[in-house]
Amino acid sequence: MTPAYGRLRATLGFLRLQTQTPELRLLHGWADTWAGVGAIVTGLPRTGYDLDLRQYGDGHWRATFYVTGLAHSILGGWE
Repeated sequence: MTPAYGRLRATLGFLRLQTQTPELRLLHGWADTWAGVGAIVTGLPRTGYDLDLRQYGDGHWRATFYVTGLAHSILGGWE
């Protein structure tokens, strides 16, 4: 596992937590913006992953992560 992959995985894991602490509010304040999403998306190829980001009519988004260079079969995703 590369250091970039570990940091990305930790960031995405912490983003799934409720924002009850100042540190998590700070993280969400950055990541819950288009600039934050852009930084994560830009960093994904360095970790060996591609991203499929889709918006659904009910206002929800779904992110699906794929291993770069392989046929795109779902490895994991969350809303």
